[in-house]
Amino acid sequence: MERAEKIESTRFLGSEFIVWIWFCSEALEARLEVPGFGPAEVWLDTLLVLEAPEEKGERVALRGLAPSGGEEARVALAQGKLPTQARLHLRLDPEDYGFVLKADTLARSQVQLPAKLKQAGEERFLERMQLLERLDGMFDALFREFLRLRVSPSWERQIVPALRAWVGGGDPPSAAVVRGWLKKR
Repeated sequence: MERAEKIESTRFLGSEFIVWIWFCSEALEARLEVPGFGPAEVWLDTLLVLEAPEEKGERVALRGLAPSGGEEARVALAQGKLPTQARLHLRLDPEDYGFVLKADTLARSQVQLPAKLKQAGEERFLERMQLLERLDGMFDALFREFLRLRVSPSWERQIVPALRAWVGGGDPPSAAVVRGWLKKR
């Protein structure tokens, strides 16, 4: 399989990752362990765009505080629409990071870094680069954790049924159950 075909065949993973973050943020009250970084709060923030995979014109764009918490987002997800963009927020005390994630490419834009930047020129630039590297590291750790779960036997046996029940309007499993999935290595 050529590289372009491999890329095209895995584009769905970005949408699934956003759904997984959404699911975990509800099940764990936004508290996730970010491997290598420690406990963090992770949630979908002020933007969520969902589209039908087969019908690109069928689109729901939600903005405002916690758009994933509303009925419209849940209904769109239940109808088979998948996230194509979402604003994610990561809080690793005392640092707050935010960015818009484009699902098909995993590209991040509109990055918000912690407000502790120095005022001076070169020092400010170096600090900004360090914060961007930290954000990239946290994102990569979360995505690796998702991929680890995605290829594990528990994905089909336990996680997919729980996701389907949640999408169908049920409550997510208990935080203890979700943390158990995350701890299996």
